Amino acid sequence: MQHPAPEPGVRGWKTFCLTAVQEPISTSSPTTSTTSSPPTPAADIANLMAATQRPVAASALEARASAAAWKAIPSYSLVATDDHNIPPAAQPFMAERAHAHTVEIKASHAVTVSQPDAVARIIEQAAQDIVR
Repeated sequence: MQHPAPEPGVRGWKTFCLTAVQEPISTSSPTTSTTSSPPTPAADIANLMAATQRPVAASALEARASAAAWKAIPSYSLVATDDHNIPPAAQPFMAERAHAHTVEIKASHAVTVSQPDAVARIIEQAAQDIVR
């Protein structure tokens, strides 16, 4: 599969993306199975991530929220224990502060790519809990 070449200057971002997807990648979902198609190679996923994602803007980290949503609605947190982007102690701290239902998983910052089944499970749990 061909992906657009990353723009100049994103070599470090591409390296980050490739490192993030080096853990085993699950390609199964409720509607697909790894037996029907081979898994996507990590290098292809890293190339796609590097070409389509950009590092967060500083303004996004400096913006103030008008209200803390977690005070009014249930919160859920998926803590990726091998995340090298968010400090290890920060994730559980933020989850506890928000009184979040927390699930820990051995995964990198790219947990949605490497462990989509685990991400889907916590989203499904949150949806079911809200409907009840």
